[in-house]
Amino acid sequence: MSYEERAKSIGITIPQAATPLGAYVLAVQSGTLLFTAGQGPVKDGVPVFKGKVGQDLTLEQGYEAAKLSTVNCLAAAKSFLGTLDRIERVVKVNGYVNSAPGFTDQAKVMNGASDLLVRIFGEQGRHARTSVGVSELPLNIAVEVELVLSCKP
Repeated sequence: MSYEERAKSIGITIPQAATPLGAYVLAVQSGTLLFTAGQGPVKDGVPVFKGKVGQDLTLEQGYEAAKLSTVNCLAAAKSFLGTLDRIERVVKVNGYVNSAPGFTDQAKVMNGASDLLVRIFGEQGRHARTSVGVSELPLNIAVEVELVLSCKP
């Protein structure tokens, strides 16, 4: 079963990659590593989860925002690679959570990204991760996710 078929089997469809909002590209490859630009919880061009986790959004909504952001990172990777099946493993996940003052469960929010990657890629989806709380994100999105992926030539 391909990675995209595995995603579909758990109810995830990889969309077309979004158009960058600024002067950057969606993904850059250096050697076997592919670095995605940060992606937010956007669907059909519209931010779905906006505001601060722990104030405007619950932890559970933050978790879902991290999942959707990760799906959008996979869309960026697919647009660059042509197929998710060129991904050998997920190396690193960087997560930024738009956090209310005093909110300290960024790691639990970012489990949304991590859990999804393991469901799609199995053991090859296990990765190193950074989860950071920030005071603001572009468009007031709740979460931004970046992936570093090891890819086949």
